[in-house]
Amino acid sequence: MNMAKSQDLQEISALLDRSLANEAPVKIKTIDHRTLGGIVTGFENGTVKPYFERRTVFLNTQKGMKRIKQYSIQQVLAQ
Repeated sequence: MNMAKSQDLQEISALLDRSLANEAPVKIKTIDHRTLGGIVTGFENGTVKPYFERRTVFLNTQKGMKRIKQYSIQQVLAQ
């Protein structure tokens, strides 16, 4: 069985911020076993504490814009 290494919140956030700044594509694996690929286009801060963990990540994929809660992201890979 191939278990993906779960990254910590700071590492995930740094990779997402870098994708936003450089318009670099990333591959995101979520806790519900979905894999999405695209470019991060922005963030929306959470409305309940902890705000940072609950921010929404906007990912522009080939199938359109996807909204992902940051706490549901298990792993981010640079493409």
